[in-house]
Amino acid sequence: MVPNPPDIELCKEVRENNSNDALQELIKRHSPLCFSLYQKYRPYICGSGAFFDDVCRDKDTVIWQAACSYNGTTQFNTWLGNNIRYQCLSIIKKEGQHTIAKENFTDFYPVTDPEVEKRERVESVQYILNVLNGINDPRVRDVFELRYLSGRDLSWLAIGEEIGVSIQTAINLHEKGKKFLEDKIKCGELLDFV
Repeated sequence: MVPNPPDIELCKEVRENNSNDALQELIKRHSPLCFSLYQKYRPYICGSGAFFDDVCRDKDTVIWQAACSYNGTTQFNTWLGNNIRYQCLSIIKKEGQHTIAKENFTDFYPVTDPEVEKRERVESVQYILNVLNGINDPRVRDVFELRYLSGRDLSWLAIGEEIGVSIQTAINLHEKGKKFLEDKIKCGELLDFV
């Protein structure tokens, strides 16, 4: 093999000769791109119920598939990037349709007197919803109310349908709310909303 061959030659070697050396060179060159894209989709992958580490473990297979299907009409890193995006979005869609909301803000309190416990839960969740009023998009609060207060185990698909958005938009709104809450906690500003 020629030293530092172009990607198109490496892809041809992988496709035609099933060359492991060519595949390893492509993996070495393009793994940083793959991990960068995986990080971009991480919140959505995790939010869909899929395991992020399992998705990343498939990186070499996706590179191999991209090399075998590469037709040379674009740069290989563009082709590979599209393959990674497709993988991530497929997993998010597949897992998101079947994921039931398992998190619950109210699951983190020790059991005490049932009436006190109920009142504390309602106050805590109401407090979080009041904090979310600081976001200009009221759909964020709607997503949180449906996910944590409706008393129903709703999938992302059901939540999206209830507020009239796609699964991905429902997940994005949830992530936006979580990030907003995290930022408020980090800045110590949560008490400003009491």
